[in-house]
Amino acid sequence: MKLLLDIGNTRIKWTTVANGVLEGVDQIVHRSEPEVSVAELIDRCGQKPEHVLASNVAGSAFGEAIAAAVESRWNLSVEFALAQPAAGSVRNGYLDYHQLGVDRWLAMLAAVDRYRKAVCIVDAGTAVTIDQVDEHGQHLGGIIVPGLDLMRRALVGNTGDLERLSGSGERSERNNVALFGRCTDEAIIGGTMSAVRGLVEQCMETALERSGDPVLVITGGDAERIIPHIRMPAEHRPLLVLEGLAIYVSGVGGSCNLPVPGDAYECRIAKYYSRPGTGQCAATGLEALGRAPGRGLAGKPGFCQRPSTGSGQFRQGRR
Repeated sequence: MKLLLDIGNTRIKWTTVANGVLEGVDQIVHRSEPEVSVAELIDRCGQKPEHVLASNVAGSAFGEAIAAAVESRWNLSVEFALAQPAAGSVRNGYLDYHQLGVDRWLAMLAAVDRYRKAVCIVDAGTAVTIDQVDEHGQHLGGIIVPGLDLMRRALVGNTGDLERLSGSGERSERNNVALFGRCTDEAIIGGTMSAVRGLVEQCMETALERSGDPVLVITGGDAERIIPHIRMPAEHRPLLVLEGLAIYVSGVGGSCNLPVPGDAYECRIAKYYSRPGTGQCAATGLEALGRAPGRGLAGKPGFCQRPSTGSGQFRQGRR
């Protein structure tokens, strides 16, 4: 059993992989408290894994806390995933590939592996990142902007009267207010949501011009808040980074088609992985992870080279 950790700026998600199946998913909101959050995570994981692989964009304190806790509890070293120049058909488009956030890289690996065509990947969390990959697997670059709550806090915290005049925003967002709000709270909610929506749709328009038929893939903690406002089809993949970690840990760049059947989650997240209107699992090809090095999961040659940080070493992924 392999334990996969997705350590974001707000949440830690984790799952285990055994016999090619994600066997369960859990998460906690860490509130920037590494020791407390990591202790809770370790307690909830239960069974000792054979291997621990992490994607970390929450800073070195979280990396160090995870590494120390895993070594103390299970006498294991944590492997921290890193962005790569290329893996399988996906080629990193950054001038310095090390600077690409590891979560964005893993999301690209998972999206390209699943859809096998051009993709526009939106990760909506504390920050909103958008990456485009063409139909040949070439990463065309990305965009980073503040997330919804970060934009709103910046407005309220850096202007004189907005803090006094604005409310929580819960009513406005829930009721899907018009672009032009009729109170300060609605104006902030509508404006920030429209800023994100407009950016996503502009990126998709660019992708359509370049690639003809791209897939819009949305992940991240705010995905469910944003998707209802997007005026084009979108695939919601809330576990995209964990799917990418499953590909990464296999050490290959071939087909994954990682099975994520709804029954494996006792209906807790099955809705995210169903074909619209059918209730059927969207994943196919129940190939097992961890086959012989150099072979794809469908028996095809793989070219993904998985760098190792070495026992006890930690290197933080960057955006």
